[in-house]
Amino acid sequence: MKTIPSLVLVASALFAVASVQAAAVAFASRASFDSTYPGASVENWDSYAVGTTVANGASLGGVTYNSSTGISIVTAAFLTSTGTNGLGRTPTEFFDVADQITFTFASALTAFAIDINTFASTNGAYSLTTNTGEVIASVFDPFANANTGQFAGFVSNVAFTSVTVKSLSEVYSLDTLRFVTANVGGGQTPDGGLTVALFGSACAALLAFRRKLA
Repeated sequence: MKTIPSLVLVASALFAVASVQAAAVAFASRASFDSTYPGASVENWDSYAVGTTVANGASLGGVTYNSSTGISIVTAAFLTSTGTNGLGRTPTEFFDVADQITFTFASALTAFAIDINTFASTNGAYSLTTNTGEVIASVFDPFANANTGQFAGFVSNVAFTSVTVKSLSEVYSLDTLRFVTANVGGGQTPDGGLTVALFGSACAALLAFRRKLA
């Protein structure tokens, strides 16, 4: 005689597997990220003098920088999302399209976000890549009182220690880097619909399994 497993146990198991597989989840806007993680650590470079140079391998505020240009420089020459300063290639130059920068953290993270000053007006103009291999695309999200700007942010159930910012189309500068360490947490995934979708997939799989046993 065939025994049909418990609905709750099987659905829970399937849901757990699906949840583990869903590593990085992107946020649709900076407002969504900021409301989810109001206590995130923030680096907007406003506390440093304009012209401050960060050589590769050097750290500011506990974050280590490595740029394909060899250095990163605090600048007030470009549009910012908060304060007056941002991060550029030189005091008066954007990072070029071919330039990329990696931020490495002393403690493992569960969430990261950054604002990108750019003329790009379509989603996916920039990407974030973690050391664990997750890739997150930016979204068009203009800065306050402006018609340009992008945002890239995500939460992951797989802890990571570095994030590389890369352009896919336009020059750029950076502002308002946010991060949440794994021992802090404090937020939910940005889309409650994800949980519903995963549970629905688990239930569908369970129904298929029951039909097979019938």
